[in-house]
This record gives sequence, structure tokens and C-alpha cells, in this order.
Amino acid sequence: METERIKFDYSLLKQKMIENRYNITTLSRDLSIGRITLGYKLNSDTYFTQNQICKICDLLGIEYREIPNYFFREPV
Repeated sequence: METERIKFDYSLLKQKMIENRYNITTLSRDLSIGRITLGYKLNSDTYFTQNQICKICDLLGIEYREIPNYFFREPV
């Protein structure tokens, strides 16, 4: 039985990236992951790890209590 992959809305995260002058290339470099891998994560094809979420929060100035708004928002 195949489970359905949950899709998340990363629009706030993408907006925060722009505000902090990050793009997929620069953020993937600072996360030490491939650019294509980050693209998959931002498109909900794969998931962020807990360590990646914490590192992104540190890089973009996102408070940990705001993690659900940036990483676990369901599309409308």
C-alpha cells in the first residue's frame, strides 16, 4: 500500500529567503546540500531534516517557535 506524500506550502520560507538575499544556490551551499536537492525539498518532493530546518532558521533569522509557519504550512 502506497502512502500519499504530504505537500507543504513553502511560500513564506521562499519569501524569507528573498528578504535575506538567499536563493537556491546560496542557501544550498550554506546547508552543504546540492542545489537540486534543495529544489526538491522546496517543491515538497522530499522533506527537510530537523537539522536542516534548524540551520535554515539560524541563517534566515526565523525563530524556532515560528517553524510550523515556515515548514509545515498546508496549501490552501
